[in-house]
Amino acid sequence: MCLHASLDTILQRTAQARTRPLLNVENPEARIRQLYAERAETYKRAGTVILTDFRPLHDIVQHVLRAYRREARDWERTHGATPVGKTRIHSRQPRREPAGPAAEARHRAVKRPAP
Repeated sequence: MCLHASLDTILQRTAQARTRPLLNVENPEARIRQLYAERAETYKRAGTVILTDFRPLHDIVQHVLRAYRREARDWERTHGATPVGKTRIHSRQPRREPAGPAAEARHRAVKRPAP
């Protein structure tokens, strides 16, 4: 997931920042443009891109949560299990699984992806 802001927004947000070592240079604008260009391919591979320009933090957080839940549900449908280290995402209708030794054995037999 990538939180995206335009270069103008990044410049505005970081103009007064003194705690960003990569921007403690003579020309922070040139450095931001250089970093953005170097990282563009990585950003494109992020999958979900959430635009943050002109949006309140609360809206961005809600968008991130919706995207995370959607991607987690899609992952569960595709792989049939919750990713290791992730908590199960509960939708409005919880997934019901039969109880008992057979269900527990199936759960243990599910192969988990490597982190």
